[in-house]
Amino acid sequence: MDIPMLPETPPQSDPPEGDRTTASPTERNAEKTVPDARNHVSIQTAIDEQFRTGNMPAGITEQGFRCPDEEAFAVASWGDDIRDGVDLAPYRSGLVGEFDTAQPEAILKLARYYIYLTFGAEATNLLNRYEEALGDVSMLKNLAEIMDRKYSAHSAEMKPYVECDGDVALWALLSQERIDTGQPINEAAVISAFSRLPLHLRRHFGPDLVARLVDSGKVDLAHSLRNALSRAEDGESPDLTRVEARLAIEDGKISEATNSLEELMQDNTTASPEILKEMVELKLSQDMAASDEDIALLASYAFERRGTELGKELRMLEIRALGQSGRFSEAYARLDEYEQNGALPPEAKTMLETELASFLATKGTDAQFLRYLLPAVSSIHLPEDDKLDIAERFLNLGFPSEARKILDRSATVPSPRERRLLAELATRQGKFDVAIGYLAGLDDPEALKLRAEALAAKHDFPAAFTAMENAGEHERMLQLAWRAGQWAELAARDDGEIGMLSAMLVETARPRTADDPQHDLQQDSELLKRAARTRATISELLDRFPSPQGDAQ
Repeated sequence: MDIPMLPETPPQSDPPEGDRTTASPTERNAEKTVPDARNHVSIQTAIDEQFRTGNMPAGITEQGFRCPDEEAFAVASWGDDIRDGVDLAPYRSGLVGEFDTAQPEAILKLARYYIYLTFGAEATNLLNRYEEALGDVSMLKNLAEIMDRKYSAHSAEMKPYVECDGDVALWALLSQERIDTGQPINEAAVISAFSRLPLHLRRHFGPDLVARLVDSGKVDLAHSLRNALSRAEDGESPDLTRVEARLAIEDGKISEATNSLEELMQDNTTASPEILKEMVELKLSQDMAASDEDIALLASYAFERRGTELGKELRMLEIRALGQSGRFSEAYARLDEYEQNGALPPEAKTMLETELASFLATKGTDAQFLRYLLPAVSSIHLPEDDKLDIAERFLNLGFPSEARKILDRSATVPSPRERRLLAELATRQGKFDVAIGYLAGLDDPEALKLRAEALAAKHDFPAAFTAMENAGEHERMLQLAWRAGQWAELAARDDGEIGMLSAMLVETARPRTADDPQHDLQQDSELLKRAARTRATISELLDRFPSPQGDAQ
């Protein structure tokens, strides 16, 4: 039996008579369009499809990470209220069974209790000692590290879990030393987990976590955690006061924050060095001078904490506070002392030299500025804004070569301010065309004044006067023309006494014709009639525009 061959293309039946339509030109063109491969080839995972439809399964983040078991992060349930004391005996018993065999369940229970008590180092040592019997306990070690350091060096492993439900979101957040500004966070889960922590853990993590959240711009979440912390406190505590001050700073209540920290310092708590550090940093950020007492305390606490990270930070803050207060000789003496005894690493010294240079540019006397920056002008590292301030200060003090050394170290396209400084420098060096080139395209008043000065130095007075007048400096333009002896320009540009006198001077300077004695007599007669008023006008003008020689004297 022969089987008929199927046609390559299935036959198309004609549509019913009433359904027939004529395709428009646009539709016909669309039919001829070559299809894009992306329109008919699509590759996606099940996670992609679930994310697109909003039907993500429980325990999966929007990034496709599977959330870990909740029991692994239920730290709040790993111990009891510690206000009545701590009893480790029940947890330590049974670690080793018959024939000295390690008992994993008992070991894990003790490790979790250590973590609950914030004994991260003890938990880590215990887990390391029985590692062979326990298997993979990396996540538990991460929690132990968070207890000790307030963050984990392995935060990359936990960071994706901040979007999970349950306690894991909080611990994933705590693992990060710095929280990314745009990072999505399951805020409801974090608030719930933090609120269920025992009081000692809320106090342990609260202030630092709130500060990190504020730094990352997540102020609403920071306020929520502050509320969870304050509900558990019996009255004000040092930790709560520090949290309140940190949030007050973010809300712009600088005076309130400063007063809170100063009151807290007077209590002389064990946290005083940290509180002092926060308070002085706040003052410096607001350009407020630290008191002599604050600076003395910084030196004292730095000595007590020598050899620690906090000690180094206090030493650096002491030098910054001295510079901000204008006590530069003490600041540089401390810098040399700490460098010689190895208390400051090279990068810290570089950073402090930069900040002291910035303070010198804005707060130092001329003598202080030159004493400390003149020898270092070729080597000191300067940020862009400070570089321009210092170059301008050198230029104003009459040190164009030093200003040039600073400006020449820029590897970026000059900003308008830098171009103005370069133009002023070129004008002082007699490079007037170079100065005008730097100012090309700049039409702000300061640039126009500089252009006018350069043009006048080139004796292009009409263009100079126009630039000065465009800068809104009519009086300065008159001074420039007067000192240049440009009487015709003054006569044309001023309708007052200056213009009148300038016109007279122009007329006086005009050569007389020998064949018109009558005109000369009339002119002389008119000059005599105006002599009294002219003398008064000249006297007024000399007071108004003293000569450059008089200025120099």
